[in-house]
Amino acid sequence: MAILSTLVFGEVTVLDLIIFAVITGISVLIAYIAGFYLKKGLSDNLRKDETIKIVRFVQILIVLAGIFISLPSFHVDFGELLLIGGTAGIIIGFASQRLVTNVGSGAFLMLERPMRIGDSVKIGETSGTVDDIRVLSTTVKTYEGIYVRIPNETVFTSEITNYDANVARRFEYRIRIRYSDDADHAMHIIGHLLEAHPFVLKNPGPSVYVDELGEN
Repeated sequence: MAILSTLVFGEVTVLDLIIFAVITGISVLIAYIAGFYLKKGLSDNLRKDETIKIVRFVQILIVLAGIFISLPSFHVDFGELLLIGGTAGIIIGFASQRLVTNVGSGAFLMLERPMRIGDSVKIGETSGTVDDIRVLSTTVKTYEGIYVRIPNETVFTSEITNYDANVARRFEYRIRIRYSDDADHAMHIIGHLLEAHPFVLKNPGPSVYVDELGEN
């Protein structure tokens, strides 16, 4: 047992190294198991590349947490570590605030899935088809053929109108006829055509009615 007390470097002993290795190994194992179940749970809702990004991010956090927990085995002064980490965090925070916000927003968008690639949407004042959803930004191809890159922070905080989320939508058509024409006969013909159309819902069914009497 004396070998466990042997100093390796500084005040760190062989036992300290073993404790560090065990805790780190357990964290890696937990990260692997968590990644397996997380991948299994997300695979039905997310694309393969999106799932891999989220799983790797979570696994890295778990391993880093394990390393942080095992640091006392190296006789690390947490007071100094927190002071250094806090100072560095403030500097990095100012430099990467928007980056972190966009990454977080991208993760929530991938989980919430308010839209999918190929959907016709309106995000804020931008309308078009979703071309790609990435960790930092979302790309929309406008109806004029212009690609617009929108930061995920903006996407997440904007009102999103998804025109393809529901396959059944209500449309309104206004058809003008002359006063000399038979309005009841016109409504009968239109109603018959709508009922015969395969893509028109039976319940609720279409409504055909006189909406307005014009000047001529």
